[in-house]
Amino acid sequence: MWSVIVSLDRHNGPRAASAMAFDAFLSLIPLAAFAGYVLSRTKEWSDLVAQPLLKAAPPEVANLVSEELFRLSQSSAVAPISITGFLWITSSGLSTAMGVFDTIYNTRERPWYVRRAIAAACVMASLAVVPVVAGIGVLIGSLSGSIGARIVAFALPAGLVTCMVAAFFRLSIQRPNIERRRVFPGAVLTVVLWSVVSTLFSLYVATLGRYATFYGSLATVAIFLFWLWLLALALLIGGELNARLERERAGVLSIPPPGKWSALQLSELAQLSDPAQSPTPLPQSATPLP
Repeated sequence: MWSVIVSLDRHNGPRAASAMAFDAFLSLIPLAAFAGYVLSRTKEWSDLVAQPLLKAAPPEVANLVSEELFRLSQSSAVAPISITGFLWITSSGLSTAMGVFDTIYNTRERPWYVRRAIAAACVMASLAVVPVVAGIGVLIGSLSGSIGARIVAFALPAGLVTCMVAAFFRLSIQRPNIERRRVFPGAVLTVVLWSVVSTLFSLYVATLGRYATFYGSLATVAIFLFWLWLLALALLIGGELNARLERERAGVLSIPPPGKWSALQLSELAQLSDPAQSPTPLPQSATPLP
């Protein structure tokens, strides 16, 4: 695990996570406008869907999002514009993650419009799946108060989110010559880190955090940005773990094997390969041949 973190630092993962967190923060207003518009038209589902999602965030973040949802739900004219802005800004963050994955896997970068299209498709899919996942978890948990029902109410949404993250890894990373891809180990690690980070960070903010002392009225913004940075970093760690496992399976830890990582040329691999593994040259004859 430590080698994964070191590799992520070499690939400028923390800096990329900052860019992803900033894009996610900018997308809050258009997302809140669109979500508020939808939830105001389906009031019977608003508490069922919104509350579980808000509970996963730190209290200050949940309060900020709730206020924006209520404020922007009063206007219906901004809904078409807001969803367009949300898709564009949020897909920029996922496109940044795809660029980091291209660096991690040593693959050729795809054109920006291809990455943006894939990222926008993933965002649209998450907009449809995440509310359904939250609603299913609450419905199952409300059917029975037994421990089994609570476990299912937690495990089923977690499994669906894991499948979503695995699908993003599968689509965002181009690996045409790999027979068996590694996507679920990194997806499971990402979801686990999201849960642990959100829980521990919420406890820290509620008990030990003194953000208001340093940031004053901007404390909520600072908490929100730092939380988003942690979530983005967890996603990149999951992608780094998948890359590490694929290289270990191929028997290569630092240099990708020929024919699988297309960004490296055979000439470069020949220069970087282990000289001990190169074939021994044939001995030269001491006397010239007639």
